[in-house]
Parts: sequence; C-alpha cells; structure tokens
Amino acid sequence: FGYTLRLLGFVRHLAMRLFLFPLASAEWDTCTTMAFTKGASTTGSSFVTHTTDCIECDSRWAYVPPRDHPEGTMRPIYKYYTAFPREVNTNRSTMYEVEHNPELAGVTDLVPMGHIPQVRHTYGYYEATYPYM
Repeated sequence: FGYTLRLLGFVRHLAMRLFLFPLASAEWDTCTTMAFTKGASTTGSSFVTHTTDCIECDSRWAYVPPRDHPEGTMRPIYKYYTAFPREVNTNRSTMYEVEHNPELAGVTDLVPMGHIPQVRHTYGYYEATYPYM
C-alpha cells in the first residue's frame, strides 16, 4: 500500500511538472531533478537524476588536456557562466577556441577576474555546465 501511495504521489508530481508548470513558463526554462529510494524502485536501487533544460545553457562537453606548467605560472580565474558560450579563448580546451568553433566568431574573449599560482602538472578531464556520470 505504501508503494502505491508513493507511486501516485510521483505521478501527480510528474503530471504537474509536465503539464501545469510549463503553462506558467513562457520560455520553458526549467530543470528536473528526481530521487528514488530503494523502496521506490523495482530493483531495490536508489538513484538520482537531473536534467538541465534551459534555453541558453551551454551544454557542450569539453576536454581539458593534461599540461605541464613552468614554475611561477599564474592561472587565470574567470567568472562562471552557464549560458552559451561559457568560455571563449581561455586556453583551456579547443572547445572554447574561436579557431575551432565558427559559432564563437565575434564573441568577446573572457577577461580574467584575477590569477592564482598554477600547480606544476594538471591532469586531463572532461567538464560541462553540470556533472556527467
């Protein structure tokens, strides 16, 4: 009986998210997060999921390669933007360079807010506006 009530509550919430809330949002600029406990899943697993459903979000997935930096190098710090483009010509990934992305032509380069000491070696990683699993 408890499972049925949880399921009905979830269905009611989902219906409101899908049908009522969009009517109040002219731009459909919303995100959805759902969490399930082990009692709410048929496998006994708990899980969480999230979507970033915004119109202007930069959903690109960028690879930042590993690098070796000379002693005394300062790392620029930029303001964090979620809208496209979140970075332009920051020398971190080809994804952010105008020469590799024609859609960035005419976009102003980001100006650092400041600098901090850079470590001698950085590892490569993938990054996005929100984490990927």
